[in-house]
Parts: sequence; C-alpha cells; structure tokens
Amino acid sequence: MCLLIDGMDKRKTYLPHFYRIPKDIRDEVLMQMHLVGALVYNGTVMSKVFFTYPNVHNDPNLTITIIHRVLQSWKGLLPPTLYLQLDNTTRENKNSTVFGYLCMLVDKQVF
Repeated sequence: MCLLIDGMDKRKTYLPHFYRIPKDIRDEVLMQMHLVGALVYNGTVMSKVFFTYPNVHNDPNLTITIIHRVLQSWKGLLPPTLYLQLDNTTRENKNSTVFGYLCMLVDKQVF
C-alpha cells in the first residue's frame, strides 16, 4: 500500500472563496482553512480530503490522525507493507512523534 499525504497553502483556501478577493474585504473576515489530501494506491486508487480549522495546527498529530483515518477506512485486509510519501519537513512529518506511531504499527503487526 502506498500512501501520499500533502497539504495545500492556506492562502488558497480562504472561505468564502473568491476568484479575486475584493479590495474592500480584509483578511480578518476570511477564514483560513487548511486542506490536506491523501492518495492511497494498492491496485486501486482511493483519495481522501481533510479540512482543518485555523485552530488545528499542522503538526505531527495531524499527520498521525490522517494516517490512522485512512487505515481505518480501508476495506479488507491491509497489505504487509506501507509506503509513505510525505513532505520533507521536521515540523510535521520527520520527527519522533510520527516515527513513534509508525513503530507502534510495526510492533502491533499492522505492517
């Protein structure tokens, strides 16, 4: 199973969405949503989209939650190997918290 996770720039996901933001609208009245997409491939392709509010930080907890929800939503048996493709950032992905979760998956023989 191959799992790709990537987030979108917050400046592009303001709500309400305008093609061009009118000049009389201040940034304070727009809500910055964060969009994270997950693409799963294992013979077939499955996609998931996650929206988070401004008070939810882009941190290891969000990455772990997305991985966990994708695995929970998988139909049937999980394959023996999980390949992850994540951004090369220590703040969200390459840190002891995410690696601890991945070690737990191996320890529990999920993968």
